[in-house]
Amino acid sequence: MNYGRVLVVDDSEDDHLQISRLLRAEAEVLRAYSASEAMDRLGRDDFDVLISDQKMPRMSGDELIRMVKSNERSKGLRCILLSGRTSNEQLVEILRSGHVFRYFEKNQTLLTAEGKTELIIAVRNGIQASRLEREARELNARLQSQVDALGSQYRLMRSLLAQKDPASMLAQVVSSLVDRVRCRFVLGFVDLLPSQGVHGIVAVAPGSRGLGAATLARWQAFALQSFTRLSGRPAADLVFQVDPTRIVDGDNGPAPTPDSPVLPVFVNRDLRGLLVVGLAEALSPDESKLLAVWRDQLQDALT
Repeated sequence: MNYGRVLVVDDSEDDHLQISRLLRAEAEVLRAYSASEAMDRLGRDDFDVLISDQKMPRMSGDELIRMVKSNERSKGLRCILLSGRTSNEQLVEILRSGHVFRYFEKNQTLLTAEGKTELIIAVRNGIQASRLEREARELNARLQSQVDALGSQYRLMRSLLAQKDPASMLAQVVSSLVDRVRCRFVLGFVDLLPSQGVHGIVAVAPGSRGLGAATLARWQAFALQSFTRLSGRPAADLVFQVDPTRIVDGDNGPAPTPDSPVLPVFVNRDLRGLLVVGLAEALSPDESKLLAVWRDQLQDALT
């Protein structure tokens, strides 16, 4: 069973074979034969530990590790350096940088039982340390996202209190959602007949390349059909408002699916509209909670 991913950088095929055999019970071991090949792999894939030979053509192992640690994507990687001939002065300088997780004398490590055991333990510890740090970063990012969402909710509530008409309220919620949820667009509509009319809004994500006209038409039909299915009555005719500069020709997806997020909007316990997120798959739990909270704020403002 593989417990982690290790990238071994060495220009020696024999050393690659030895290290791969030694670590095959601990991790998935992938190979690179130069520093440039290693940086290319690290730019495409995630690893837990890097093991690099010190003496390689064009770039030494410690130079590679400095590059790895200066890269935002790979800076949390635990780096193990193997060296055959390194002076004491050079070794002190390498270790002083703080970039090297563990250092091993190459021949003693690969040719003795004690050395092999120490390398295995170092790799295990490196995998655990890398994953703990990654989990901590992800947790911090999630907490920051939740703090940002709370701030957005407060600003939305204040904004909704200042709005006087349902169309403005709906536009505020839809525009806020498309900025906070990973999607191409958000579509919303409310049917407040006979007194306050029917209103439909589509907000396209600022970072997207635009929404195809055929895609928009498909999602509008999906939203109205979903409303009819959920409410038991046909949706009123309406024209969705959308910034025409964000609409492009053709169909550029995604297509709606049964997992596409659809949230009903109730006014005085009567189903009066929907919020639809332009995704083919379900939202994350945090995004679903955010969508529900902002739907509730819209319902309170419309009631």
